[in-house]
Amino acid sequence: MNKSTTCKRTFFVSYYLLALVSFAIVLVSAVYYYYLREDVESLIALSDWSKIIKTDTFDVIVVAMVPYLVLIIDLYWCSEQYFGVLSIKDDCIVLYRPLKRRKKIAFEDIQSIGIDVGTTGAFWIYISSRQIPAKYHNKINKLTPKKSDILFAYSDRAFDSLCTYLPKPYSKRFSATASIIRLYDKS
Repeated sequence: MNKSTTCKRTFFVSYYLLALVSFAIVLVSAVYYYYLREDVESLIALSDWSKIIKTDTFDVIVVAMVPYLVLIIDLYWCSEQYFGVLSIKDDCIVLYRPLKRRKKIAFEDIQSIGIDVGTTGAFWIYISSRQIPAKYHNKINKLTPKKSDILFAYSDRAFDSLCTYLPKPYSKRFSATASIIRLYDKS
């Protein structure tokens, strides 16, 4: 019999960054639309692809769109660590990522869990079903997450949720790693 698991808690891993990135995409899109609207409309009026491609306006639009596409690809590449949705269930942790497969780690498979500091001084939460290599300690953001790794920016909301909803041994182990925040606290 297949037992369905219930969800204890679900949250955005970094809702501030999600809002910031969404605002940036809307703002850049609006600027592009404002400045290129007339050019695009004039190209659409030609309605013949051979004429459209030969115009100087087409070249300008293509050159202007390259940085925009690079921005979108970069956001897609980093989407897991900045704006995924983490779900804590009865028997596992699941990270849902935009346009990518979900990552699922069962509680009994967790080998490493904690908080570490990155190279920029920001804190990161990591959950992994493998031991994190020592070369990534105090520079955890250099770790390229594999299928068995969940790595995302620290937030008080994520910390509180993980401490509350993880099983007791994992919760204790995770909350003990919060001492790194006090160690690096500048105040």
